[in-house]
Amino acid sequence: SDDDREVLTWVCKQFWKEDLPQNISTEKLLSFLTPLHRERLPRLLASSLLYCGRYEETKIYTCPKHPTAKMLLVSMTSLPGSDPPIGKTGGGLECNNLAILYNWVTQAPRPTQPARSGGRKISASLALEKQLLKIVDVFAFMPCP
Repeated sequence: SDDDREVLTWVCKQFWKEDLPQNISTEKLLSFLTPLHRERLPRLLASSLLYCGRYEETKIYTCPKHPTAKMLLVSMTSLPGSDPPIGKTGGGLECNNLAILYNWVTQAPRPTQPARSGGRKISASLALEKQLLKIVDVFAFMPCP
């Protein structure tokens, strides 16, 4: 969307110190990752989201023009198996961080106790993950210096 493009422009100017590349798409953003890290992206995302909160270098930034748009910046240097640098900017600057761009869709629903149904128990973490998916709209991943 146009709003997402404005957020990407902000990220490129603020963090890449470059203009947003022309004809930007999800494929183009992923092409800035190394081939190894494109292949590992699902595992890197899962591990970084699981462990990133314990590291001080993990930051959340808010786009000034779009306050519901956020960027979670996760350093890959502390994450085992990430093997930084994970990619380069359009201008060739090496990147050791993964930027996860998302829109905070709504207020967080109140946490509920995991339910029992049919003898199976849904874990508390799975219940929280499901709630998170209801309020977060991830629209881009990109390497960041």
